[in-house]
Amino acid sequence: MQSYLAIGLKNNVNTEIFEKTFLDILNTTSPVTSSKLKINKWTSSNDKIILFQWTNEPNSNIQNIEDKAFTYSGYTNVDDNELANKLFFNNYQEHSHIIQSLSGQFSIMYADGKENIIQCFNTLTRTEPLYYSENNEYIVFGNKAIVVQMMSTMKNLPDYNLFSFASFLNSGYFNDENTPFNNVNVAKPGTSIIFKDGQVSIKELTSNINKLNENELNDSYYDQLASIFIDSFKPLKKHSVKLNSGLTGGKDSRLIVAALSYLGEDFKTHTTGFEEHPDVVLAKEIANVMGIEHEVNRPVIKNESQNVLVHDILNRTINTLLVTDGMLSAYENVPLGRSFNSSIVALGGNGGEHLRGGFNKNVNRHDINGLNQLLFQVLRPFSSFINDEVQSVYDEHLDIWLKKGNDEAPKDLMMRYYIYYRTGKWSSVARSGYTNNNYLYQPFFDSRLIKEVLKIPAENLINDRVIYEILIRLAPQLVDIPFFADRWNFEKKGPIDGDIDKWKKREPLITNMQSKGGFNWRRTTLKDLKDAMYEEIFSTHNQKILNIINQSEVKNLFETGISSNREIDMFMWNLYTASILTSNDWLKNRERTREVEIRLPPTHLLENRELNPSDLGLKNTDQSGTISTEDGAIKYNFINEGSKVNKYIYTFEGNFTTPTNLNKYEKAVVPKESRLTTLNFDAKANTPQTLLVFFMGYDNKSRVFNESRRVNLGTDLKTYSLSYEHQDNLESYKIAIKTVDKKDASSNVWDINNLGVKFYK
Repeated sequence: MQSYLAIGLKNNVNTEIFEKTFLDILNTTSPVTSSKLKINKWTSSNDKIILFQWTNEPNSNIQNIEDKAFTYSGYTNVDDNELANKLFFNNYQEHSHIIQSLSGQFSIMYADGKENIIQCFNTLTRTEPLYYSENNEYIVFGNKAIVVQMMSTMKNLPDYNLFSFASFLNSGYFNDENTPFNNVNVAKPGTSIIFKDGQVSIKELTSNINKLNENELNDSYYDQLASIFIDSFKPLKKHSVKLNSGLTGGKDSRLIVAALSYLGEDFKTHTTGFEEHPDVVLAKEIANVMGIEHEVNRPVIKNESQNVLVHDILNRTINTLLVTDGMLSAYENVPLGRSFNSSIVALGGNGGEHLRGGFNKNVNRHDINGLNQLLFQVLRPFSSFINDEVQSVYDEHLDIWLKKGNDEAPKDLMMRYYIYYRTGKWSSVARSGYTNNNYLYQPFFDSRLIKEVLKIPAENLINDRVIYEILIRLAPQLVDIPFFADRWNFEKKGPIDGDIDKWKKREPLITNMQSKGGFNWRRTTLKDLKDAMYEEIFSTHNQKILNIINQSEVKNLFETGISSNREIDMFMWNLYTASILTSNDWLKNRERTREVEIRLPPTHLLENRELNPSDLGLKNTDQSGTISTEDGAIKYNFINEGSKVNKYIYTFEGNFTTPTNLNKYEKAVVPKESRLTTLNFDAKANTPQTLLVFFMGYDNKSRVFNESRRVNLGTDLKTYSLSYEHQDNLESYKIAIKTVDKKDASSNVWDINNLGVKFYK
């Protein structure tokens, strides 16, 4: 971890107070204890500029000569001394050209007492962030938002801008140009900021990136792109230790391993998970094919016979906030250690989405309607739980991006939005959790690579052509090893080269959802974690966050334990994190704990039941749509007319709230002791269509369980397995399938085949 803070004075101020205040702030906010930090201070000869630099790494990267100083966070492809000399011995007006030629991920701070100037730079990805805050007396720049804010206010605890929290509650990070802190600005992507003689000027350095045409995307270009990707590994050369790279069943980590092998680097790989999880299975196969070292880190189970996990969710949240400067939900997994190990050099496949179209993968269409779907559905799924006045601030930001779709290709906008916000605001703070512990290199965030990728039309990224072309140049033997729950997008309908045998060999591996390998303990917020989360969120010291949410809606979630939103667990973690954040308890009382026991899911199969559509008593709430049950399939023909009538197809007659008539429908019986049910089927649609599949459970009197799973149907037949963990006292069930109306007057048909249900205890 390399951090910095610069103060530029506008007026004559007593500078002695700054050092003591800075040290106090660092003691309050840093996840690393002061005794483990190297702290440096530089002051210009005119006492107008003060620069603090601190690190827990073996060496500090601050340099100064005469009346000039330079420091940075992250890494570049240039030796530190060489870069410092370029900046020191060139006029500051030439610095932008020097910075734009760099590879790596970084933010840079330069100061010149003679010119009375502070100059800052970041990259397009913003993975090494840059913040600033201004008052009447001085301006503060730095790469730690909380330190910038507290230094600007000279207070011993941070102040929060509650109107900025809608994006956090919806996304788990600040998915716009805000931070949680009052009066803290985030530097725009790829900008230069200059403070000179009391004035601030901001310049965008990478505004014009021209798209390539299809003719330019030839073999020669892909050779060049693969070379640029390989060059992004150059900063690793400064380390002589064995590298350690994460490896999963996805495309991104595979490309990292391919590059390291291509370069002949000395490295090992690791995967976290149970042995049966596809990530572990595929990682082992890749390591075996490449002849590289691989280890599996198995999650710890407290009691093998009872199948119980134990997690301290409060201390996890406090430490997540500490290592991410209060800007990431504790739902996310980030390292929480505080001691730097210089013998560990880690590589991450984070950011591989840059080669696969960014947010385009999150929507089922890539036109202006798809952009609207991304912005106002995918990125604001929990708006109903948030105060309208607070939510409107986030909505204004999203609307700005929607309007851009009138002038720019929505596919390209969804790519750029991913880089600016998912990468720039999520990956940047997650990265800080890693760099507290060891060196971390993330080639997909490389500045030069990102500029090149933005030249490529998004369609070539969405269909996986780009990542495929790089992989086949570096490690062709990995192309035919299947992925976890995925294929090469360009061959989902079949092999483009006609080789059906190899295409079948690349059949995706799917997780067994009723096994320990598919279990995510963080998605038990309305079950095992419910009591602990409720107590914290609604405690008296969290009044700030309670003022910006719809309390009755949130309390109803806790009381019923029911939500139709499959991602509701993420909202609960976001709210829980925000409650602890705004209380400042994460700074005042770091040692608080709350351990919770989490039961692992049932794995013993009670019954595998095939469901014949003709025996299900199917009903339809949409009188304009038609259902047919030919050849054992359910087929629904309908129009997306935007009516107020919900389009539900449901089983076993009656209504949704009353139990099934078991005398009439024996297929609706739930076996005794069943605690988990999976619905399994094959499905497709004539055009892409979203469904919500509800599983409703009943005791002998009423409905006691109701959850839905979102299914995005494509035009190719695909197998789905939807898992619902419920209480063990259900006597009957119903299935309801809601067709999400696209409101575009289009007609469509979807069909479901091979419907079955499995019960587990």
